[in-house]
Amino acid sequence: MENIWDLLEDHEVGNSNFQDCHLVTLRAGGTMYGMYKQALRELYRRVRGVRELESDRALLIIDTQEHEQALVAMEPGFARQRTEIELRRTALRREECERAIADTYRELAVFYAQAQGLKEQVGVLTAERRWNYERELWEYRVREMAALDIGSGQRHLSPQTIEHLNALPKEDREKILADLKDDKLLQKHNQVVEEREQIIRQLEIPDEKIFQLPRIADALGQNSPGLPPKK
Repeated sequence: MENIWDLLEDHEVGNSNFQDCHLVTLRAGGTMYGMYKQALRELYRRVRGVRELESDRALLIIDTQEHEQALVAMEPGFARQRTEIELRRTALRREECERAIADTYRELAVFYAQAQGLKEQVGVLTAERRWNYERELWEYRVREMAALDIGSGQRHLSPQTIEHLNALPKEDREKILADLKDDKLLQKHNQVVEEREQIIRQLEIPDEKIFQLPRIADALGQNSPGLPPKK
């Protein structure tokens, strides 16, 4: 019979590497810029998470020291028993915190690598370039909505798709409607999906190589706000 703790070693607190690549960045991204934008969004969340967890761990260490110090001068009784229980509970919370930190760093490494790879292809984001990228991204998303409507057997676009379509610039709207009229919408959308899948495959990192990436702590910087000072 397997030990429970041995089994829990296989437990991932967050998303899997595959999920982060295909069901987060690829699915939500759409275009090259869209994938870069999604990778940055996820990277930012993990950075915030690491900062919070590192602070939580620092506070738990202080709590542990306070409980240990208090026990030195305590006589036997309910107060001492209560402090001993609090000390054990603090140790459990710290253990959970350490697990969460390790898993958050794992996901942070994945999205950091994704963002770096995509940045090389997206280039410098000037205001004009970002505008054009955003326009391309929203044309893709509306195309995807229309393709899903048609691909699911509907004979017409859904009200939500029409609403988004009408919000696009005239030129983009006319391109989508022309492809829809010529029955080319699904074909073109499937082609784009295949192309973006090739991009994300180039950014995949095998699980065993995640922690061979450059140290995330170095990338964050030792003096990153919110992180305890390095000793």
